[in-house]
Amino acid sequence: MADPDHLTAATWCNPLPVPNLGAGEGRRLFGSLADPTVFRHGGRYYLYASGCQAWVSEDLVHWEYRKVELPVTVVGPSIVEHAGVFYLSGNGGIGMWRSAGPLGPWQRAGDLLDHQGRKVFWADLMFFVDDDGTFYCYHHPGSGVGADGIYVDVLDPESGFTRAKGPSIRCFGYVPAHTWERWGAFHEHADVAWIESPWMTKHGGRYHLQYSACGTEWNGYAVGVYTAKKPAGPFVYDDRSPVLAATGGLLRGPGHHAVVESPGGELRVLYHVLFRNAGKFDRRLALDRAGFDSRGRLVFHGPTETPQWVPRSGSRGDAGLVPVSVDKEMRASSSAPGRSAAYANDHNVRTWWRAARPGPAWLDVDLAASFRVEAVRVIFANDERAGASRTGYRFRVETSPDGAVWAKGTEHESHGDIAYGELPRGRARHVRLAIVSGPPGVSPGVVELTVFGRQ
Repeated sequence: MADPDHLTAATWCNPLPVPNLGAGEGRRLFGSLADPTVFRHGGRYYLYASGCQAWVSEDLVHWEYRKVELPVTVVGPSIVEHAGVFYLSGNGGIGMWRSAGPLGPWQRAGDLLDHQGRKVFWADLMFFVDDDGTFYCYHHPGSGVGADGIYVDVLDPESGFTRAKGPSIRCFGYVPAHTWERWGAFHEHADVAWIESPWMTKHGGRYHLQYSACGTEWNGYAVGVYTAKKPAGPFVYDDRSPVLAATGGLLRGPGHHAVVESPGGELRVLYHVLFRNAGKFDRRLALDRAGFDSRGRLVFHGPTETPQWVPRSGSRGDAGLVPVSVDKEMRASSSAPGRSAAYANDHNVRTWWRAARPGPAWLDVDLAASFRVEAVRVIFANDERAGASRTGYRFRVETSPDGAVWAKGTEHESHGDIAYGELPRGRARHVRLAIVSGPPGVSPGVVELTVFGRQ
């Protein structure tokens, strides 16, 4: 298995193994990572997420953590480059920050102000610089229930882009007839909605303003789109919405996304998905292809849950592998009460297996037939209260034709709670995850062990 905690050269699989490192420089941390923004500069990609964590990549898949010094906590970050200067802001009225480089050092430029000079507390900002250099800020009002919708302001260059040139323009708001926008697990609250997380993509002379609804804590959180001929509208609803939504699999609640061009020239969408294990806002990151159809309409090819070709690999889309382990017979070295081995391959991120005691442990899945196994994904159980947030797991992935004779794999270390990698190609009926060590004093746990292959 090739370096599972950093994706292999050929494929990746959602959710991405990007660990939350915000609690301390250099310390591994299991936990939520949400609200991504991504941009390209100098041939590299820069990812910022809530908590002001920064990551750098050359292919949108392999991410390296970078420490960013800011005296404020940035939630829902937005960053854009304009005339060689980078501008950053986020929720909660933190103001505008400037830098000569994509990773700082950041200097405060001042409060964000409306056209009358009053401080604003806009939320989920999205900075967009049009081809003519006009600097737009899309946002929602930032207080109360988010049904009021998405607004846009033009920021004045004379103020250093800290003050709006005129009154905010309302782009669109909540429409109760759009059932998917309604708040709740079953969209049952017709009088409540969160219309948030705008992202603007310009293509073919048209402006595609995307947004998320109905609330990031729900499985039905998804992405919709409006289009216009001008950046401030008027906007027309795309009745294909939601254009990025869960289909009932492992990944739920896709949204609060960013769109960027890949190394191969295609568009990619980076977004967060809902886990809801450590809390109702527990999230991870995912990546998929995006583009435009023959009618010029924005299309997202996701959320995907199987291995995909890395943008630079020369191939496109799905790698042709399927999960061959879901709901198959699973055995374990031991199981804690209520945490049986069956929870480790039930295709559900809200259940998990846990060993009966700390120390080495194993899971063995019988695939019920011989498959050509090619990749494996492991999602380890989060247990921050017990100290698991500070240490990863050491483990091996082993294969066997009969469950008796095993080909032992290389030992690896997870840098977070998600690991993915390719296996040496060969046939097997049994796949065993051998956990060598884990967080001190914590019984090992696995949310999902997924084997990908073909018959």
